[in-house]
Amino acid sequence: MESECWNISLEGSDTTVNVGSEADAFSSRDLLSDDLAHIFTLANFVVISGTVSLFGLIFNLINIAVFSKLDFSDTTNITLLSLSIADAGILLTLIWLSLCYNPLVAKSFPNLDFMAIQHVSGGWPNICFSRVSGWLTVFITFERYLCIAAPLKVKTILTPSRTVAINVIIYVIMAAAVVPVYLACRLEPSFSPSLNRSVISLVYGEYGHELESFSLSFNVFAQLTAFTLVVLCTTGLTRTFLHKVQWRNKASSSGSNAGMSTRDKKLVKMIILIAAIFIVSSLPGVVGILAMSCYEDYNITGRYKNLFVTSWAFFFTLGSINSTVNIFVYLYMSTKFRETLLSIFRLGQRLKKT
Repeated sequence: MESECWNISLEGSDTTVNVGSEADAFSSRDLLSDDLAHIFTLANFVVISGTVSLFGLIFNLINIAVFSKLDFSDTTNITLLSLSIADAGILLTLIWLSLCYNPLVAKSFPNLDFMAIQHVSGGWPNICFSRVSGWLTVFITFERYLCIAAPLKVKTILTPSRTVAINVIIYVIMAAAVVPVYLACRLEPSFSPSLNRSVISLVYGEYGHELESFSLSFNVFAQLTAFTLVVLCTTGLTRTFLHKVQWRNKASSSGSNAGMSTRDKKLVKMIILIAAIFIVSSLPGVVGILAMSCYEDYNITGRYKNLFVTSWAFFFTLGSINSTVNIFVYLYMSTKFRETLLSIFRLGQRLKKT
């Protein structure tokens, strides 16, 4: 799943606008009222995203248990295991974000600024795992494309050890990209004029905003690049797969044994479906990023701040769904996954009886 790359607040900052006519007043209005935006954001973050993420975390822990028992000589299993770990990280941070955005939690700890706390403890870790998930999807789609386009060479190019190395490199690069954020700011007591008391909040050091802007720019670039590459790789994989199936079916009908195995067909279809889910769930977020670059009022302090907050809350929900549903794809399309999952449950039942 991929989740989005922006931290948003339930409380959009109020903007004072001097208007000289009814037309100016109308042009300064948001498309959504403050109350409606607040309700939609709470519903998405606290109710929908939090609930989906809780079940999704359980599902991905199951995925991790299953893939850790599969044969790692098949490099696809290595990347699917890494993808499940990244998705589990996404969902864990979304659960924490849903708690931070819950008004009941905020009221229980009045001396904590949960919007600041979630920024560094939930928001940026979520971004890191989301970028890892996106680039692992790029890699696994490209890997499967190579398996179809050049099956004789790919085994020597993408060995299990090299696949592990590539997976680790993706994690390291995306983790390094958020390190500047933790050099830029820290949590410490600070006076809040609106509350008239000190709270644990976010304090930026010298050049802190510049460091965070660098991390944000890198992650936006990584997100857009990953999305583009997944679209290209999925398109190429689908076209090559259909061409190979058609050619090998003709070869089989003429008496040759060149037909693609049922297992290989299912594996390719499974990867295409995983990539398609990623594309569908990520597309609204990509459109949101493009909207921010095209319309200066579409941001957290602009004229359309309520629309911004509401739409990005929805994008986070799509990310939680994307990171949750893969288990159903594996169950439906992978016989080995189903068999291993059943064996784990049978082992658990035997241990309970002893």
